[in-house]
Amino acid sequence: MKSSLSALATILALAAAPSPCSLVPSDGCWRWPGQEISREAEDQPETIVIEGHAYSLVRLGTQTWLAESLLASRDRDGNSLTWVGPEGADTEGEGLGRLYTWESARRTAPAGWRLPTVKDWQALIVLSGGEPKAGRKLLRTGPGEFAALLIGGVDVLGRTFGRGELAAFWTSAETSVDQAFCLTIARRGEIQLASRLKTSCFSVRLIRDDSPDFAAVAPSSGSR
Repeated sequence: MKSSLSALATILALAAAPSPCSLVPSDGCWRWPGQEISREAEDQPETIVIEGHAYSLVRLGTQTWLAESLLASRDRDGNSLTWVGPEGADTEGEGLGRLYTWESARRTAPAGWRLPTVKDWQALIVLSGGEPKAGRKLLRTGPGEFAALLIGGVDVLGRTFGRGELAAFWTSAETSVDQAFCLTIARRGEIQLASRLKTSCFSVRLIRDDSPDFAAVAPSSGSR
C-alpha cells in the first residue's frame, strides 16, 4: 500500500510541474520560470526608419551603428541638407548612401543617434580587432557586417575621387574653422584619420547614443 501511495504522489508531482509548452512565453523566448531575459537585448530594434528608409543595424561589441550609409535629404527639423549622389549611384545614392558636407553631416542624426566622434571610430577599430584587421573586417558586406563601401568622396571643386579605392566617413570633430576630421578605409584595409575641408562631401554613418565612448571599451595598457 505504501509503495502505491508513493507512486501516486510521484505522478501527482510530475503532473503539477510545468510542461515544456508552459516554458514558452508569449514572446517566443524559451526560458524556465523566474529566469531573466535581457530587456536591453530584447528591446533593441533591428531597423530604424529615417525619412521613409528602413536602415539595418549592426552591433559590434558595445556599439550599435547603422549598417548602411545615410540616404537622408533633410534633418530632424525638416531642413534641407547639402549632399551629392556618389558616382555610379542608380537614384541619387540609392544603395550607396549620399555624400554630405560636414555642416550637413552634423545635422543628419535623428533623436537617439549621433554623428560619431573620433573616439567612437577608435573604439570601433578596437572592437573590430585593431589595425590592420579592423579595416578589412569593416569592408565586409553581408548580414551583420558594417559593410563600408568604396565610393570615395567629392572634393571642394566637385571632383569625385577614391571611387573603388576608399570609403570615407565624417567624424563630429572639427580641426579648424574650415576643416574637420574624416576617417578613411582603403581597399586593402588601411585606416587613416585626416583633416579635410568641411565643404568636401563624404559618407555618413550614425552611431546610437547609448554606445559607450572609447574609454569604456579600450583595452588596458597591460592587456595582450
